[in-house]
Amino acid sequence: MRYQYKTKSTNCFHSKADLLRVLHFDDSIHRDSEAQLNTLAACFGLKFQPTPELVPISQSEQNTQTTTETNDLEDRSSLWPHHSFYYVSQKVPREEWIEEEITQEKEYKPFTRQDFDPQQVKQSTLDPLPYLPITAWRCIWPTIYRCLSRYDQGHAIDIQALTRKISQGQSIRCLPTQPQRHWHPQAHLWLDMDNRLLPLRQDWYWIADQVTRWRGASGLSVYCLRDGILGGHAFKRRSQKGTKLLPVLNEAIENIIPDQSVPILILTDFGAAEEHAQTLCDAWKRLGKYLKRRNIKPTVLLPINKMLSQFQDLKHYYHFVTLDKSQSASIEIAEIQKSTDYQRALALCSLLLRVEFKLFRHIVRHLGLGVMAELAVCQDSMTQQEERYWYFDANQADQVTQLRQQFLTDDLREIVWDLCRRAHQHLPIDIQYEEHQHYTDLTERLGSDESSPQQKLVQRMIATLQDKTTDTSELKASVQLWSRRMCRRISTTDRKTKEFSLLYQLIYPDESELLSGMDVRTFPEDPSAQIGKVICHQENEFLVIAEPLESDEFVQRAPVFELNTKNGKVQYDLYDEKNQLTAQKNLTCVVGARFEIPSGYSAVFYDDVCIQVLIRIKQDGWCETLMQNKEGLCAVFLDAREKEQSAYWVPANEYFVQVDKDTRVILSIDRGFFWRQSEYLNWRTHGFQKPAWATAIGVDEYGLFADWQYESVVQRMRWIQPGLFWMGSPVEEAGRLSDRETLHSVMLTQGYWLADTACTQSLWEAVMGSNPSRFQGRNLPVEQVSWNDVSEFIDRINQKQLGLDFRLPTEAEWEYACRARTQTPYSFGDFIRADQANYYNEDHYRGEPVSVKDLPPNVWGLYQMHGNVYEWCQDWYESEYGSEAVIDPIGPSQGSSRVLRGGSWDGGARFVRSAYRHCCSPEGRRSDFGFRLARGQNTGSQPVQPETEQSSTGAVAEQATER
Repeated sequence: MRYQYKTKSTNCFHSKADLLRVLHFDDSIHRDSEAQLNTLAACFGLKFQPTPELVPISQSEQNTQTTTETNDLEDRSSLWPHHSFYYVSQKVPREEWIEEEITQEKEYKPFTRQDFDPQQVKQSTLDPLPYLPITAWRCIWPTIYRCLSRYDQGHAIDIQALTRKISQGQSIRCLPTQPQRHWHPQAHLWLDMDNRLLPLRQDWYWIADQVTRWRGASGLSVYCLRDGILGGHAFKRRSQKGTKLLPVLNEAIENIIPDQSVPILILTDFGAAEEHAQTLCDAWKRLGKYLKRRNIKPTVLLPINKMLSQFQDLKHYYHFVTLDKSQSASIEIAEIQKSTDYQRALALCSLLLRVEFKLFRHIVRHLGLGVMAELAVCQDSMTQQEERYWYFDANQADQVTQLRQQFLTDDLREIVWDLCRRAHQHLPIDIQYEEHQHYTDLTERLGSDESSPQQKLVQRMIATLQDKTTDTSELKASVQLWSRRMCRRISTTDRKTKEFSLLYQLIYPDESELLSGMDVRTFPEDPSAQIGKVICHQENEFLVIAEPLESDEFVQRAPVFELNTKNGKVQYDLYDEKNQLTAQKNLTCVVGARFEIPSGYSAVFYDDVCIQVLIRIKQDGWCETLMQNKEGLCAVFLDAREKEQSAYWVPANEYFVQVDKDTRVILSIDRGFFWRQSEYLNWRTHGFQKPAWATAIGVDEYGLFADWQYESVVQRMRWIQPGLFWMGSPVEEAGRLSDRETLHSVMLTQGYWLADTACTQSLWEAVMGSNPSRFQGRNLPVEQVSWNDVSEFIDRINQKQLGLDFRLPTEAEWEYACRARTQTPYSFGDFIRADQANYYNEDHYRGEPVSVKDLPPNVWGLYQMHGNVYEWCQDWYESEYGSEAVIDPIGPSQGSSRVLRGGSWDGGARFVRSAYRHCCSPEGRRSDFGFRLARGQNTGSQPVQPETEQSSTGAVAEQATER
């Protein structure tokens, strides 16, 4: 049942909330009765919220809003006011959880200050562990001097040249001198700082310091490649005092390349320490070609011999010098990791909590291994790396235990422990005690079946932190720091125990963030928390925990969802818009507690009974009413004819696509959208399945596609999902036409199919029997076709196959597909190159169209939306958009010119931008006018009635029950 009433602007249909207002109030009732209305609305599961009025924004206000540079639609100020709405999208029963009691066989004593006595860890003055360079300085000094120097005239007389001149009877005007090497006044030193080379980072700094010491800092530029060659940026390093790093903001490698006379010395491995080295090798090769064009051939210091055999192509662009020649050139990192000596080195390191790269070099040198073993440890699946040290992954405890039992020997164990004490004697005493305790427990359990001593340590830590008999604040602080370090090392399996949960609560009493693998159901009971069933309702932008409701109790707001807890704790995981896990949090269920989920995010709540997926979305001004019904989350809005329409929310998730009778594949939708009711209900009934007009359907790296065939010609169509985007260009965009490209927000609530390429000449000939193109070729786009020619072409196709309903895309649909969720001038970024689009480029001008798939597609699988040929759109041309936000625009009802989009092979870069608009009369033909087919909702001069709309796909799919 609905109630209709007059507003200032139009007749509008409204929801049950407006009917409640009429039934509940009359003119004699004071406005204070608003609370009574809210109470009554809650009984129907509604929440009253006034609908904001759509007010157009002036051009000056729009320009102010568009000055912020961003590629993300959510970061721009919306042209619509918005509110948030929470709803549960999935609810799955959780497996029964069996509560386990903490079994404590004996009482553990708390730690005392005597446990941290220096004598307990056998601390004494030891010789510090020296740094072992990768090779002796005397071995690489001649190479570095030869690279960074040049020949100049010296002072010593050249006797041979003088004798030759005298014997030839030449007059001697000046005595010839012998050339002599001197440091070049300028020099460059590049250090590859990629994480795969962490063991060599100190060597790179050592070489840079030695060069600075012997040569001097004047004229020497030292650059660190922050993320290796693939990062493309560098920052400058001056080694005047120590290793101070002075950043140069985002300076590209190409900008720091000197003149051809300046020598360059590079310290890298060309990617040999990477499992997949080909990508890095290709990047260095491209840089080498660039340097060769400038007559520069740098010298490269390679850490191992292997690169001389693996990267022969790079010899054309670089001089190679090997630092460590002790190992064979054919050995691989995988072979090193399987060797007995390497596994023995890991077994020895497993006795330590952390292993500095300097310490590990001493260990591998003692075992006769070289630099390859140091690089192999960073590629090992059992290890985790920090900037200066590495440690074993807690989840690989079983493999580490096997290494100890198989390769650990007594004679080497004491040697490693002595090296560790020398390396760590500068650390605080509590850290040294922690290492000593770890080493002692492990050595005592060697050869026995005793379990890990972590439970014993955890119990003693708990006893210490709960001890109130004496003043041990300093001791508790040390134990608390120790506990925090140990929490990060415990495996995810051990984190599910109640002992660990109690320790975590003691050291992080106010921390809501959880460690991976923790389960708040193991946490102890919180006296202040609500235990049992609690409800959460929405209050403004927040969720608020309230007490459970009685069946006969009236409330002012409907609950969003319920939680069940035995200890007052609930755990939830937070996922971003790309469905990536960003945080794991715990929630204490205290009445009145408020919490919030970021807009666009989803939260997976784990309580004692079920798993619930909660989503927060925005209610924008385009939406008259937002409600939840049996079909899902529904938005009611007014179309272009002021008729009420409905759209349903489709959350980001994985959905099944029925390829054939026996085969299904998964379509991943990474961003939710509102879908027009007729299409949504079709989708809920049939799922994503092959349309009647298609010969095949499937999912690839770009998304959902369907193939359509006309005689022998196959055309692939891409499904473009509905969405919200910014049409036009911001005022700061280079090449912008301000009178044609006003930035405004557009909501598309209907999905559509769009051809992945412009119409080819082979398809045109198959349908029309002739080819009007100037540039002939079966795979070239058809050109020299007018808008009227295209209309006739589409009519012939639609008449031959009923239900096909092909058409041209609207201008809004074309730009939405071209942008593919970008807000930059091009879908490829802020700039475009000749290898990305066919346009007039002074350095690479083709002068004709290319095949429709010769250049790369955008991220939605659409080829050559930029350049090649202009593409006709369905709309009549309108010189100005206006700044008003619009829904499903179809352009003016009449005009003299039709819209063309995309630019062409004969136009400059500004004309192939996503926002650039062109027009021509429907009879116009040119050698750069083409088109691409679309299929979806009807787009005539008048909007379509809801009952006549066509579904763009067949639709619902089953949601995956597990995230």
